[in-house]
Order: sequence, then C-alpha cells, then structure tokens
Amino acid sequence: MPGIVVFRRRWSVGSDDLVLPAIFLFLLHTTWFVILSVVLFGLVYNPNEACSLNLVDHGRGYLGILLSCMIAEMAIIWLSMRGGILYTEPRESMQYVLYVRLAILVIEFIYAIVGIVWLTQYYTSCNDLTAKNVTLGMVVCNWVVILSVCITVLCVFDPTGRTFVKLRATKRRQRNLRTYNLRHRLEEGQATSWSRRLKVFLCCTRTKDSQSDAYSEIAYLFAEFFRDLDIVPSDIIAGLVLLRQRQRAKRNAVLDEANNDILAFLSGMPVTRNTKYLDLKNSQEMLRYKEVCYYMLFALAAYGWPMYLMRKPACGLCQLARSCSSSGEPMDLSPTGLSSQECLAVDKIRTSTPTGRGASPAKQDDLVISAR
Repeated sequence: MPGIVVFRRRWSVGSDDLVLPAIFLFLLHTTWFVILSVVLFGLVYNPNEACSLNLVDHGRGYLGILLSCMIAEMAIIWLSMRGGILYTEPRESMQYVLYVRLAILVIEFIYAIVGIVWLTQYYTSCNDLTAKNVTLGMVVCNWVVILSVCITVLCVFDPTGRTFVKLRATKRRQRNLRTYNLRHRLEEGQATSWSRRLKVFLCCTRTKDSQSDAYSEIAYLFAEFFRDLDIVPSDIIAGLVLLRQRQRAKRNAVLDEANNDILAFLSGMPVTRNTKYLDLKNSQEMLRYKEVCYYMLFALAAYGWPMYLMRKPACGLCQLARSCSSSGEPMDLSPTGLSSQECLAVDKIRTSTPTGRGASPAKQDDLVISAR
C-alpha cells in the first residue's frame, strides 16, 4: 500500500495501518472519560479548598479534550477500515483527520503542562486526596500519549519523504531533467538511510573502513531495489504472512493427495516411510550430534547481537552493554564461549564484508570460518 502523505511528506506507514493505534487511544481515552465524569459529577468537593475548585475547572476542560479525541479517533478507525490495499481513494481524507488530531494533541500538551503546575502548587498542601490522585493520573496519561505519539512519529519518519512527493509530482508534469535530479537525490537519501540502519543493527562490531564500504554497498543495493516501490514495512510483514499461508496450503494439498507417500513435513522437509531419524542411542551419532551443536554456536555468532538476545533475552542485554563498553570486543564472542585470543579479526582475513568471523576453538583442532 502507498505511504500516507502528511505535511507534504511521505511517511513509512499506510493509511490503513492506523486502525490498531487509534483503537488503543480510543479505549484509553474512553476509560479516562468515564473515570473523570464519575469523579467530577459524582463526588462532592469542599468549596473552601482552592485546589478542589481548580481541579473541577481543569477536569471539565479535560473532559472536552477527551471527547474531541474520541471523535477524532473514531473517524480515524472508520477511514482506515475503508478501501483496500491498493484502493486508497476512500482514505484520501485521512490526512485532514490527522491534522485535527494533532491540533488536539497540542492542546493536550498544554493541559499536561498546566497539570504539572497544579501538582507543584497543591500536591503537598491540598487535603483532598481524590483531587491529587485524579490530577496525577491525568498528567501521567497525557504524557504517556504524547511520548507514544512522538516515538511513533520517529519510527515512521521517512527522510526522503519530501523528495518522494516532489518526484511524483514532477513525473506528472514530465520534466525530464528535474525528474532525474530528484531521482538521484532520492537514491542518495535512501542509501544513507539504509546505511544508518545497518550501522545501528550491527552496532557492536568494530568500525573499520572495509566495513563502512560494505555497508554502503549493501545500502545502495537496498535503495535500488526499493527505488520504484511505494511500500511500507507493514506490506513486507503482510507479504511474509501470506507467503507462509501459501506454503502451508501447498503442503496440505500434497498431504491430501491419495497417491502420496509423504506422511508429514518437519521443518519444511518431507517425512516419508523411508526417512531415517537420528539415533542418539548410538555413541557415534551422539558424538556427531554434540559436535554439530558445538559448531552451531559459531554459525549463530555470525548474525551478531540480535541472535544473541533471542537466545538469552534475560541476561543478554546486560552482557551486551558490558561487552560493548569494555573493550569494543564484538558481541558474537559471548554465545561461542571464545576469548579474544581465539578469535581472528575480520580485517586480518582481508575480507571486504563485515559478515564473517574466523575462530580457532580451544576444544577442537580445526579453524572455523563462520559467514552468512
């Protein structure tokens, strides 16, 4: 699906990807609307308490903000569910609803600041416990929403979004020279973005000139591949899910055939009556199995710190921070159990890609080169 255009810039999110965020915000604001209505209109406040009177005035204004948020979020949900993946005309007015919702967010930000001022003035001196708790909850809710929106904007921000919109508009006018310049700027910007993503993804590897060249080459390959594709990350996820469903459908069709000796599929491989299984009771096969498990750690190490965090989600993050801050040693030593003396540096192997590791295991006499 095409990326949504807001503020004359393309963003890395589709207009039909806003259903779940809008539902989450709608439920959150509905809950607070009910709670605040009960507190403001169901409880009796002391007219001699200045903090209570300020809370009532502040709460009534916040009720209006919550009602406006709920209406805008219902409109976003309704528009996001219209049309199809490629049929985006029913969702063309989504950007105007987002403008209204962002304007309400600015008012929420002002009310969050006013709530902080109220807390600093009355939280210690006010005797009304309900007023203090309600105001604290409103302030926390406001800041959670504001921070979540800011993080979402950073995640879907496309540095080449403005150039993409200009290029699409120029193509309609058929200006060849300007189209070529904008296309060149778009490719350069996309290559820079992909290079930055690769450096973040491989942040625990040593930064060498050969690695920077390899990152640049890979980034240009990605930029060239996605150059003429107006897609968002959710398209790739949906494509992978559909591909998985298609693979399962093909396997089920094969299993349903009458003249078929395939009994099942194990990790994508067909299992027949003639399939030989691993006999771990055999000492030789057990020894080979342990050897495969030992060298598998080197293969996993070639994928760096993300694979290490998948294997050890609890203590892996602490080990990652300690390894990166101590000596600059690559994180892929930890899953293998190697020391720095057993690991050969990538530049000594004289390779131009950062995807290989050489090691001499202490338990074996072989030289292991793990590459992906």
